[in-house]
Amino acid sequence: MKAALVLSFTVFSFLFITGFSSDNLSIYWETQVNRAGLELSEQSFCFEDETGIYGQNIDQVTKPASVSKLYTTLWAIERLGPDFRFQTNFNIVGDELYISGGFDPYFVSENIMLIMDTISKSGIKKLSTIHFDSAFSYNWTNDSNKISKRLLKIFNTRHWDQLLKQTYHQVNKHLKKNGKDQLVFSSFTVGRIAFSKTVITNADLSFSFMSSPIVKHLKQVNMYSNNFYTDAVFNYLGGEKNFNDYISEKLNTNSSEIYFYTGSGLGDNYTTCRLTLRMLEELELTLSKLAIEKVKIMAVPGSDAGTMEKRFRGKFNKTIVAKTGTLNDTSAFSGYILNKVKTRFAVLNKTTPHADKTSVRILQDNIVKEYIRKNGGSNPVLYSPGDYISIEDSRVSNLQ
Repeated sequence: MKAALVLSFTVFSFLFITGFSSDNLSIYWETQVNRAGLELSEQSFCFEDETGIYGQNIDQVTKPASVSKLYTTLWAIERLGPDFRFQTNFNIVGDELYISGGFDPYFVSENIMLIMDTISKSGIKKLSTIHFDSAFSYNWTNDSNKISKRLLKIFNTRHWDQLLKQTYHQVNKHLKKNGKDQLVFSSFTVGRIAFSKTVITNADLSFSFMSSPIVKHLKQVNMYSNNFYTDAVFNYLGGEKNFNDYISEKLNTNSSEIYFYTGSGLGDNYTTCRLTLRMLEELELTLSKLAIEKVKIMAVPGSDAGTMEKRFRGKFNKTIVAKTGTLNDTSAFSGYILNKVKTRFAVLNKTTPHADKTSVRILQDNIVKEYIRKNGGSNPVLYSPGDYISIEDSRVSNLQ
């Protein structure tokens, strides 16, 4: 049974942290909350470093919105490992192609073009039918009707629009840059697309596509806050029950404090500021054991493209890695301050439905910047954003 959302109104919950005046930061927070037009009793913020935790309403239950994706990131890395790859299988019988999905939620047009090229190099440039099953998703959907229309378009090159042509050139540019064979097919035709549950045991040609390692997916997903991907991974790992069993044990808590219905943050997920700090601590420990830098898994606001591209520019650029989240009545912001005290933080704001979140984001940025100022100033890390394409480090098996 789904746990009910339990609201705990711990109006002022303070814990002292050495190194700066907690009273001054509290006054600053309250001023910023009032300026944003929010109800102080419904807002939460918390910071933690090696000296302890400081914040307000840190045990108040609230929605984390897309900060939920960091919880899902931790679960995915722990359960699957950073090098996990989704596998999609392709079988050709006569002039028909059968796609057996592997629940890869990052299967997009670039991947299809690599498959088309592989088929073309075998001498096949025309198919009567393409079959796909329920484990196959394409371009951020598992809706069979949408997939059918999109496959029909991409496999008929004469129907390509400017976007598909541009994608083709981007793939070739990436392949050339990395010293790999470029796509050579120029035309391809398919008659129809069909949803099918047929299992192929004997095929004329068989090959598989292995996705990029999941750690590379998660970086992009956290940058752009991709709901489809994180919900798909959440379900792949067992969904609602499995996650809540996992997180309750991991954080030594229960459904009165945290419960997730989705991996993306859509819906009525709930948690607390304190538990978000504990999740960040566990994620940090996991990444450290795997020798993965935080910037490889999360966005650097002001530097990376995506939902925080315009935040934390100027003197505070490259001083944090973070995840933002927005729902109709929620705005959330959480991550790590990369200054000398290595602080974890979370800001969870409740807003009126459909309210403009601009002032709330300014509040979130300001409280984090104020904390940085009171802890020795900014200490930017060396970081240069990289380009990613879905076929990066992917693998297509040899035709048999």
